[in-house]
Amino acid sequence: MANKTLHSVDLAPIQIRYDSEANALHISFQVKARVSRTVTLSDDEFLAADYSTSGQLLGIELLNAKQSLSHLEKLKNLIQPAAYGQILLAAKVAVYQSKNDV
Repeated sequence: MANKTLHSVDLAPIQIRYDSEANALHISFQVKARVSRTVTLSDDEFLAADYSTSGQLLGIELLNAKQSLSHLEKLKNLIQPAAYGQILLAAKVAVYQSKNDV
């Protein structure tokens, strides 16, 4: 059984994880919170947002991440502008670190 390659960037309290085996990126804003509903944010269903019962954004999942990083631009209206640039950069770092895996 092959080991999964996980790359993560911690922007406390935001955690960004990339699973190279699944080519999936997950951005968590509230790690221990319970997800109440998931909303698809893109027509191709590669980008989804998880919300709590109170409507708080808990996390974002991007499937087919290496090919779909441009979908993260849809987060501009969901995330505070000051954090958006840091999150976008950290997400790209997490995804592209896997290119250097041996």
